[in-house]
Amino acid sequence: MKSLLLTLVLVISTQVNAAQVELGKYKAVDVNTKAIHADLVLRADATTSITINTPDLPKPIPCEGTYTLVGNEFSANVKCKSTLLDRANVKIDVTNVNPQSVRTEAGAEVSVVIDALGDDAMKFMLKKAD
Repeated sequence: MKSLLLTLVLVISTQVNAAQVELGKYKAVDVNTKAIHADLVLRADATTSITINTPDLPKPIPCEGTYTLVGNEFSANVKCKSTLLDRANVKIDVTNVNPQSVRTEAGAEVSVVIDALGDDAMKFMLKKAD
């Protein structure tokens, strides 16, 4: 009985998370400077592609890895194809993300921490790109 209840809770939580963050392509731009850009692809097999571009980088850095979505927190651990950035851990608070908010002109405001850019959360506007 306990295992059946646990399975039911896991299925329900997966469906709730799936409703918040859809698979596919996204674009994000930082709110303050509009200089940090990221492209994000979420796949059904829990893999992701993230491309990070900042004025401090000579060219965009592509990264590949895996992601999890637990509650309102998206986390990704990615390996990057650059000598400037080998790995990155990305955490995004997706509380404001739903199918409608990411399709608005402005997008959904999210807090993002990219460990390679520092420990402080930055505000980004996240929009669906496909």
